[in-house]
Amino acid sequence: METLFCDHGYSAPKEVLDKLHEFQTQTGQHKCVICAYQQGYQLGREKIAEPPIGKLEKCQKEKEAPSNVLFDLPESQAGEGHHKCAVCAFNFGFERGIVESLDSLRGADAKVLKERIVRYMVMP
Repeated sequence: METLFCDHGYSAPKEVLDKLHEFQTQTGQHKCVICAYQQGYQLGREKIAEPPIGKLEKCQKEKEAPSNVLFDLPESQAGEGHHKCAVCAFNFGFERGIVESLDSLRGADAKVLKERIVRYMVMP
């Protein structure tokens, strides 16, 4: 799997960036989608499967991401993620982080977390 890097020191799978649609409105406009992916990934790895508190940004694909996370992302006008949806990038990262977190759990812990994810997952 090919990995792409941003100027801010983060990485994301190229296949994820290829799946992102263009989205140029709201807080996620001109934000680094690789950084958005990494923010979602870190939240997923930390097993944060509850809905984020605060305002959410919604994209045209009906995905949501916390406004404060998107606002804090560095801007980027270059590379593969140019004009792509930071909201969806966040969601792809969150999903991957959750899946990897589940791999590290056993038995009852994994079952409980899976039930929480089904109810609250940011991305189906």
